[in-house]
Amino acid sequence: FVLGSALVALGACGLIRVRHVGVHLSEDTLSYRGYVLSWQAPRAGITAVLDDAFVEWRDGRGGEHRRQMWLLTQAWEDDGTKFAPQWRWRREGLLAVREWAGARAV
Repeated sequence: FVLGSALVALGACGLIRVRHVGVHLSEDTLSYRGYVLSWQAPRAGITAVLDDAFVEWRDGRGGEHRRQMWLLTQAWEDDGTKFAPQWRWRREGLLAVREWAGARAV
């Protein structure tokens, strides 16, 4: 009973959270909202958007940061199977972030 209740509660939380999960590009900020972690990077500070979906940037104090956009991982793969459209969608998203940031690719 307890385990079932816990699973139902986790499922409900996941469904509520799913509306907010994603990568959001505003005028000057990249916002990543995941199921567990969320973070923001200033557009002017982004130095690289890597093929493995990592974003590198410098904050206003000069500190360097590196975070991964988990929704866009494995974006370089196109295995030619029925999942290929998903890989293409991820690749398009990764390229859109890279273009928006004007960052180098590695």
